[in-house]
Amino acid sequence: MLQNPSDPDATYRVKAGKEYQGYAANIEETVGKNGSVITDYQYEQNNYSDSQFLKDSLARMEVQDETTTVVADGAYSGKENHDLAAEKNIQLVNTDLSGKPVDTILAEFVFNEKGTKVLRCPAGYEPKSCSYTGEKSQQFHISFQRDQCANCPNKDRCKAKIHKRVSSVIISIKSHERARQQYFMGTEEFKNLFRIRNGVETIPSLLRRNYHADRMPVQGLIRGRFFFGCKIAALNFKKLLTFRKDLGHYAQNPVLA
Repeated sequence: MLQNPSDPDATYRVKAGKEYQGYAANIEETVGKNGSVITDYQYEQNNYSDSQFLKDSLARMEVQDETTTVVADGAYSGKENHDLAAEKNIQLVNTDLSGKPVDTILAEFVFNEKGTKVLRCPAGYEPKSCSYTGEKSQQFHISFQRDQCANCPNKDRCKAKIHKRVSSVIISIKSHERARQQYFMGTEEFKNLFRIRNGVETIPSLLRRNYHADRMPVQGLIRGRFFFGCKIAALNFKKLLTFRKDLGHYAQNPVLA
């Protein structure tokens, strides 16, 4: 759908009930003991998804020598993104999760190293049989001895079905991964990472208020990407000056006077 005859690259999108027209940007900020700096940015048509921004960024990254932690919000979650991050020795941490929550007990199911078979349930029982339904649904149909589930205090949480001779449980790879993330979100380590993630929230506001990113005097994707990059460079330079003036241990974001 053509939104503006003078800017054919601009696109239209509805997100969280609001209408947007134009372009979308994604920003990556690296934080260390000596400060913070924007180390990468992406600028695309605004129908580009947050998840795709992350996939593109991970594809450009080299395999990390040491485990690197990337903290992002729920729009960047998903098993595929976590798997892509793990291939580069990156720990992807989401401060929120999209979709419905699951029972955290699903995180206690033990899989083999390849993730193709369930070895034990949360109560420690080995399945009588375990079958995988395929890549489309990514579910495991597991059967146990009837009495193992019938007498287990976790049967309601696992949603076990009690039959005449056996008991059965269905668990998907996605629900298992989500349960693991939900469990991690209750730890002290996650709370510290959450505080770091909050710091980057000031960047879009600064780019709008101080650097007028919403009113760039250009049209078109390529020109817009260049001008946006110049604004990122200006913000990084301001961060450097702030840090050099010893205004704080970390390079503080500039505040509009």
